[in-house]
Amino acid sequence: MKELIKNTNIVLEDGKPNKEENEGNDDKIIKKVRSDISNIFDNSKAGENRRETLLSKVGPILVPEILGSKLSEEERKNILEELKKCGDIENREEFIEKVLIILNPLIELRREDPGTFEKIRREAFIKGGGFIPVNEIFSYGLENDFIHIHLAPAETMGLAEKLSAIKNGLEELAKIVNDNKSIKEIVATSWIVAKNPKILERLGFEIEGEIDEETKRKYFANEERAVAKASISREKFLESYLNK
Repeated sequence: MKELIKNTNIVLEDGKPNKEENEGNDDKIIKKVRSDISNIFDNSKAGENRRETLLSKVGPILVPEILGSKLSEEERKNILEELKKCGDIENREEFIEKVLIILNPLIELRREDPGTFEKIRREAFIKGGGFIPVNEIFSYGLENDFIHIHLAPAETMGLAEKLSAIKNGLEELAKIVNDNKSIKEIVATSWIVAKNPKILERLGFEIEGEIDEETKRKYFANEERAVAKASISREKFLESYLNK
């Protein structure tokens, strides 16, 4: 297991930006936020549906227990109230620009303190998805007879730290799977699987291929990249990661 993790030399998330990537980073942040807002508009209907979709994406970040003192209670409530009003906007560009302005305090926080903002995003990712955390970036959900694993945002973490967290997460998860005899399969579904299938193969997973469009619209509406699924049987997983 140690060698397997050591030899996995492709960053699972976007990784730390190099010097060239740092140039124009602010523009990249705005571009990414704009893209996310566009997807919300394109995949929801004006009114309550769009309002709920918007709040479901931003709301978890604004929970006081997660956001802490980074924004005042008044600022937090104001963002939520203004976002609610945007649900009725039917013009695409008007919706995008309005939401972008409302989210500016969060965008500024991301610019000024990317490490803290990423920690907030991780906590929101876990809480919003209803996942069970194993460590800082590794979490899972249990559904019927299988476990689905998730990696929270980790762009500011170094490669060694990230791989160590993944190694720890898999080994801790093996103990959980071992204690729960009903779990038959461990599943990973992500853009990471689609982009870097060899990573999952090195971790012992079998690549099942890209998910269908209906599933992607339902569970990955804001993801522009291809999303694929990988899985590993209970027996093979325990053999690879239990007591390693």
